[in-house]
Amino acid sequence: MAGPPFGFSDHDSLQYHFFSGELVFGLRLFQTKTLNHASAWFYDGNKVTEIYREETKLKQGSGDNINIKGNGLELEVDNESTLISLNGSDFLALKLNKKTELKWPDTISTVIHQPDLTGELTIRGQRHAGVGYCKRYTWSPAPHYWGYRFIQGNLGDAEMNIWTAEATFGSSKYDYFKIIEANGNILESEPATSCHRQDSAFAVIDGAQVSITLDALGDYSALLQSSGMDSLLQQRCCRLSVRIGPHSYTGMGINETCYGTLG
Repeated sequence: MAGPPFGFSDHDSLQYHFFSGELVFGLRLFQTKTLNHASAWFYDGNKVTEIYREETKLKQGSGDNINIKGNGLELEVDNESTLISLNGSDFLALKLNKKTELKWPDTISTVIHQPDLTGELTIRGQRHAGVGYCKRYTWSPAPHYWGYRFIQGNLGDAEMNIWTAEATFGSSKYDYFKIIEANGNILESEPATSCHRQDSAFAVIDGAQVSITLDALGDYSALLQSSGMDSLLQQRCCRLSVRIGPHSYTGMGINETCYGTLG
């Protein structure tokens, strides 16, 4: 996901997730006309710990791609890979390599998903191989009112990744439910058959009933509040139980919700 550089639109959003067994990492960059937010957390199998937070504008380096250095974060992105470092590589470093990139309209502009990144996380000197995810969108203009539910996760031994959202942006409704298999094959529902509840999500894919049940293990929240907006962002680290027709799978995931105003 090379370019454009981060933070040069009315609203820019970029996030990375990484899963290795029961270890989960999340990084969120969020910018509007009146607000800057960057945060990262880590679930170590026992609890969620905030490991990075910054509320000032991130420093974008030269070039046409994402190239952020400073404020305790380094993020370099090209067409094939991503390098993330927090507070120096001795604390946390993550390298991700692209396999699949998908793009589609999100009612306002084009959203980009990389659902099956491969890579390695190094934290406090310990290395963990695993699977990552990235999402990026930019909006100009952005709606003032919005709300969404989003689930993304990795289904461990099944070598599948799943991601689904139910949202309202302004007055436009937005839904999807997608699964990517190890061979790159995409399974997806029609928007009308996808829906979310507080601890679950449901869809119909190729005639089969599909469900996700969430078992929350820890949570991270941030109040995104400025002169132009007031939204509550919540991210729950969850154990996933997924049923696709007669087949059951388990894994780890992130359930993100955000409701309020944007601007």
